[in-house]
Amino acid sequence: MSFVQQLASQTRLTQEAWVQEQVNLFKEKCWETSWRSRASCEMDCRAIQPRCRKLLAQELRAQLVPLGFSSLQVFPTFNCIKIKASWDEVEEAEAAEAPKVPKDSARGCCGICLEQAALSALAPCGHTICQGCLKNELRKCPFCRQPVEAATNGLFIG
Repeated sequence: MSFVQQLASQTRLTQEAWVQEQVNLFKEKCWETSWRSRASCEMDCRAIQPRCRKLLAQELRAQLVPLGFSSLQVFPTFNCIKIKASWDEVEEAEAAEAPKVPKDSARGCCGICLEQAALSALAPCGHTICQGCLKNELRKCPFCRQPVEAATNGLFIG
């Protein structure tokens, strides 16, 4: 591995560690907020590399989507990355726990949350994710970044 490749690898590892740290900080802040009987949370993250705010915001979103917020916004601003999230009240969250999935839907490992679950296909790209990750109102496929026009209510093979 050349010196430049080593530098690039270290940069990537640093970015991944920063993203994970921000996710953990946001989870803590959400817990603190929930103890005050609130169902939403906001946090500003100072980017480690201002030039990479857009990329870091995308990576943060990819890590936060599987957490199941009813509403999630992650976007770069002039000097930081802003995270806004909200979650359902207890009754709404319990009602949303069991998504309506046909019994004969194919099951597999979701590429986002890595859970074994009934899969849904995104259109037009065809990538598959579980119903839990699908309910986060994806605008773009988390794998190929194509705009999501529709999603199936299950995946049927055969």
